[in-house]
Amino acid sequence: MSIMEKIHAELIWLRRRMSAQTDELMTVPKAAEYLGFTEGYLYKLTSKKVIPFHKKLGKKILFTRMELYEWVTGNGLRWENEKHEKL
Repeated sequence: MSIMEKIHAELIWLRRRMSAQTDELMTVPKAAEYLGFTEGYLYKLTSKKVIPFHKKLGKKILFTRMELYEWVTGNGLRWENEKHEKL
């Protein structure tokens, strides 16, 4: 097993281990604080569908910590691809 394969396997293991802790739902204020953005900027990103989010009960916007983490770290490309596949 190459060093890259070992690192990849370790990252998968860590992600699974952390998923229970990091998959909490967050409101706009909590997500803005987590990301270090203003709430207005976060609303702008959601209106442009640039950032992963979920709408519940009509207007309430929610985020998952894991999706935000993946988006920030560059793994959000997976989310972008899934979004386009659903269109």
